[in-house]
Amino acid sequence: MRVLPRLLWLKQASTAAEERIIGGKPCPRNSQPWQAALFTGFRLNCGGTLINRSWVLSAAHCRKRTPFFVRLGEHSLSKIDWTEQIKLATKVIVHPGYNPRTKNNDIMLIKLLIPACLTKNVQPLSLPTRCPVPGTKCLVSGWGTTTSPQGMLGQGIHIPYLLTVQTKIHIPLYVK
Repeated sequence: MRVLPRLLWLKQASTAAEERIIGGKPCPRNSQPWQAALFTGFRLNCGGTLINRSWVLSAAHCRKRTPFFVRLGEHSLSKIDWTEQIKLATKVIVHPGYNPRTKNNDIMLIKLLIPACLTKNVQPLSLPTRCPVPGTKCLVSGWGTTTSPQGMLGQGIHIPYLLTVQTKIHIPLYVK
C-alpha cells in the first residue's frame, strides 16, 4: 500500500491551516477543482480532497455518521455557482491508528455512492510520486474560519512543507 504514505504527507502538509486559513487569500473561482466540502444537512462540517472519481480524503476528526453530503466544484458557499456536484457519502474508512485525543493519524477516506463526473471544475488531485523536500511551498485551501460567521469563499495560502518533528513545533504559528 504505497499510496498511504503519499496521502499521509499530503495530509500532514495540510494540517497546519486546516481549522483556519490564517493569512489566506480568496482562491480564484474553481482554481482548486479537487476541493471538497463535507456537509451535515446545510452545515459545512469539514473540507476534503477528491483523490479519484469515487474517493475523498479528509481528516478523521471530521467523521460523521453516513450518509452525509460531499459537495464538489464549489466556490462560494453562499450562492449557487452552477458548477457544483452534490454526492452522497456511503462509507468512511478511518486510519486504524487514529487517536482522537492526540490527533495522530488524523486521516480518513470517504467513498462516494455515485462517482464524480469529471469536468474542468471537478478534478482529482494529482498525487505526488514522492514526498516534497522540506521547505517546499505547499498550497493549503478550504473554507476555514477566521471570523464569525464562517467564510463563504474558498481561501488559500502557500506554506512551507515541514518534517513531522518540525510540524509539531511550528503548527502553533499557523493555528490559533
